[in-house]
Amino acid sequence: TPLDRITRQMVDEWYANARDTLTAWTFEQAARTLKRIMLAAANEQADGTPPLIPASPCRYRVVKPQSKRRDQPPVTADEINRLAELFPDYQRLALWLSLLAGGLRLGEVCALQLRDIDLENLQLHVRHSVNRGPDDRGKYQLCEPKTKSSKRVVPIPKPLAPLIEAHISRFCKDRKPDTMLFHSPMLDDWLLPPTTIERTFRMAREKIGRPDITFHSLRATHATMLVLEGGTMRETMDDLGHTSLTVAVDSYQRIVREHHRDTVELLAYRYMPSNYPTVIRTVIDQKERQIDKLRSEVDRLRKILLERDTGTGENRETVLPKTEIPKELHTEKPGYGNTGKPRQGEADEREDPRTDGDRALRLLISFWTE
Repeated sequence: TPLDRITRQMVDEWYANARDTLTAWTFEQAARTLKRIMLAAANEQADGTPPLIPASPCRYRVVKPQSKRRDQPPVTADEINRLAELFPDYQRLALWLSLLAGGLRLGEVCALQLRDIDLENLQLHVRHSVNRGPDDRGKYQLCEPKTKSSKRVVPIPKPLAPLIEAHISRFCKDRKPDTMLFHSPMLDDWLLPPTTIERTFRMAREKIGRPDITFHSLRATHATMLVLEGGTMRETMDDLGHTSLTVAVDSYQRIVREHHRDTVELLAYRYMPSNYPTVIRTVIDQKERQIDKLRSEVDRLRKILLERDTGTGENRETVLPKTEIPKELHTEKPGYGNTGKPRQGEADEREDPRTDGDRALRLLISFWTE
């Protein structure tokens, strides 16, 4: 049918038939393409030629179908470790980078250069992406990332650092800043095509019984688990290079760097083998920091109590006489009767004023570290 003879009725009939016979994604792409063609034909051409048709016959609204992966379960620790075992040594690091460091897209992983890896400060810089250019043709090349916000700096969790170091030591012969972290196995100066890793991933996912996942699922898992481990939405946005959240979240949530760091460390601990020495040391460091915070908090509370009891410091005007302590705050401590005296055969722990505080500290530590 000639372009100028396509009517709105013909388009509506095609729309109704295609919606019932095509898959959701194929129908959406076909409907979008037809609408673009008709809109272009109804506008003045670039060379000044008048419109080919007076108006577009496409009056429908293109609705993007809901992704079936929305309810897809995240990749588990067992699954990622089985995937890693099925990957060649040279490609294995790509899995861990996407899962644990910023939820990198596959093109961003393949575009990493040594200049992008800062192991001293445990930071990874996303500067490029590997693709075939704007028309998606020709040789693979280093291009700009998907969006402006995709250029970002993300934390490298400590347990991941030794794997990066081992990969560089083994596979990166040239240590120049522009040396590719991953390169073609055929020639060192060729980029590693993302399709190479995709092909390996497709074979591995079948063997672990997760045919529903793609490499991009690692990015989705990173985002999901980062939040579940305590990360804020703003931290997750920063990691993924996204800006499309509501004004409220974007304006009022703030990134706490220490909290972000602790969260990615916990994520790495959950997924990487727990018998790695670096993992164990990282967990010990975290627990010791938690204990130090608890000790500082207990010391602060003791100081407040001392000032209230003695009327010194900033709390001179707020001394609470012992007789005015509310009755509901009186509790019978283990080892004491209602008289406040120790039961027969039990030591009076009140002789050392630090005892109650130490017991509280131990209880706090046990609760915090469970």
